[in-house]
Formats: sequence, structure tokens, C-alpha cells
Amino acid sequence: MVHLGRRASVFAGFLTRHVGLGWGRSVLVAAAALVPLDGVFAQQEPMRPGEAFVTRFSGVTAGPGGAIVIDPRGTVGSIIDLRSPSQPPQGQHWIDEPQRLPVTAGDVGQVFGVALDDGGPPNIYLTATSAFGLHRTPDNAQWMPGMWGPGGPGAVYVLDRASGYQPRPFTKIAPNGRENTGAGLGNIAFDKWNKQFFVSDLETGMIHRIGPDGTDRGFFDHGTQGRANFLDIETKQPHRAQYERSDVTAVPACGVIGEAMLAFVLADALLEKTGGDSMEEVTRNFEGFVKAQKQF
Repeated sequence: MVHLGRRASVFAGFLTRHVGLGWGRSVLVAAAALVPLDGVFAQQEPMRPGEAFVTRFSGVTAGPGGAIVIDPRGTVGSIIDLRSPSQPPQGQHWIDEPQRLPVTAGDVGQVFGVALDDGGPPNIYLTATSAFGLHRTPDNAQWMPGMWGPGGPGAVYVLDRASGYQPRPFTKIAPNGRENTGAGLGNIAFDKWNKQFFVSDLETGMIHRIGPDGTDRGFFDHGTQGRANFLDIETKQPHRAQYERSDVTAVPACGVIGEAMLAFVLADALLEKTGGDSMEEVTRNFEGFVKAQKQF
């Protein structure tokens, strides 16, 4: 197993397996037919058997006032040739892998899901998410550039082979006109038998069915609608499961509440260390603690 340090989706395969990530996670990868091809691929050539589209975090850069912000020019995905390690798989981190056709955070945001259609060669479809972090501007006025692509939360992008895999909006998930407030999307999968996509919406928990032209063909609630299909093991009869409420949370507002609760926890930890009945006493004790650490 070769550690890529990122997530991958591979063209032309049906067998699935897990590939280890550099930071100890794993992802599901469609194994490709590793057909040997001679020569080096040109930058604009279509995706070939044995290649994968692999995603990663875009990285950070210094923003206004020196604040650390997302790098909107950082790469969040590229095509990698999986046939080129030229070394046995021993769990090592593959650092100098050959890559091409990168897309940036400014193009599509922070990628979560990857799907390939059955084109020859395939088009690539991407979804973005806030599952890896709610990145706001330092003043909390808006989303940090590079958090989402130009379509904002809820957008699905396609890297079209006809345009050299340049990203463009494919569709936007907004059930009954409801805009995504920041949870973003989960995974995306292609159904080649019916020529459609399934996209999970982290905002509402719905699973959307998207046509090849980007039309939303409807959505499925795997909770309320799925319960009707449960089977009682003892009686072998259809059975409606007990309902467990699933609330939808406004993510940005919830983030503010979480920040406030974290402040209480940190303040409690500080007082446990410094003690004191007033801010003056706490400040004096804290400064004494810092001074002692420097002299240690």
C-alpha cells in the first residue's frame, strides 16, 4: 500500500479497495485497469486508465495583517499517474508523484466528493464541504476565499474533458429553493446504468438524484422515507422503526455558540492553573507563570 497523503478516485475500474492516507485515514478507491502506456502524458491530454484524480487541502497563506488564511491558489485536486511509483508498495509516503491538470481552492472550494462518469475518457465531478473546518474571514463577516468555489455552498462542479478539464459549475443543490448555508455537500456517486448522479446534502441530510444535464430529479430522505422499508426480524413483516428526531442546524450560527462554549472551557482551565478572585490577580498569576516557564 502506497501512502498518497490525499484522497483518490480512479478511472476505469469496478473493484474497490482502501488506500491508506498519510495522516492515518483511509479512502475508498476504484481500482483501475493498469494498462501500460509509453511516454509522458501531455498536460492537456484526457484522463487515461491507470490514472487517478486525487484531492488534498489547499494549504494556507498570510492574509491581511499577517492572519493565516486559506490559500485560494493552492491545489485541491489533480490527476496522478498511479502506475509510476517504480518501487514496491511498502506503506511509504509517495512524495514526488507525477501530477497534472491541478484545480485550486478558488476554482471549486475544499473538495469532499469525487465521481467519474462513464465517458471515454471520463469527466470528473467534485463536491465541496465544510466538514474539514468552518473557515471564516477574521472578522467573521463572510466565508474565507477558497472555502467554496464561485458557486458557493451546495455547488457541484464538473471538470469537462472537452475543455481540458477546466472546472465549471454543473449544478447547485437547493431543495425547494433552500440555499445551503454552509454545511456544503457530502459524497457524489455516478449511476452508469441510469445515467444519473447521487449527491448527499450535508445541510438537510437528503440524497439528491441529479440528471446528466445537472437537473435535480428529486431527493430522498433516508430517514422518514427509508423507515417504511424496514423489516421486523421476528415477524418477517414490514415495520416502521422508532422515530429519532433529526434537527437541521444553521452551521454559522452554531459555530458562534460552539465558540462561546469553548471560551467557558478555556477560562475554567486557566483559572484552575492561575486561580484568583479578580482579573488583576489572574493576570498577575499568569504573568508569573509565563516568567517562570522562561526561566525553567
